[in-house]
Amino acid sequence: MPRVDFYLLNRHTPDGKLRAACRLCQKIYTLGHTALIQARDLAQAETLDDLMWTFDQSSFVPHALTDETTRPDAPIVIGYLEPTYNQENVLISLLDTVPDYFIQYSRIAEFVDDTVEDKSKARDRFRLYREHGCTLETHDIRI
Repeated sequence: MPRVDFYLLNRHTPDGKLRAACRLCQKIYTLGHTALIQARDLAQAETLDDLMWTFDQSSFVPHALTDETTRPDAPIVIGYLEPTYNQENVLISLLDTVPDYFIQYSRIAEFVDDTVEDKSKARDRFRLYREHGCTLETHDIRI
């Protein structure tokens, strides 16, 4: 079963989850791993793609945005459709629900905004992961 890390953001900002995802991708890439960031929709995927270029002027995180079901040749892939492939080590989910294909990944990252609504949705995801026997960790992070 996958290990699921819930990253609890200390405050709500419009792009807090996206910035946190960028920082995590930077670490994933530095460690030599690969990741799929599952965005809610095309607009969020495009915003994240743009942010990946600018969130840290001193770093470079090779990534690719895809609207296809085939995987681009990049260590970090940003998608908004359900993938038909699984070549990444880590799934970074920006969805409000647990994706059906979560079991295919060894690690899953979930970000939780500091709002009542987002915390409630995260609790539902946490319960589902626990029911499936996943190892669960929580981390407080400052944004």
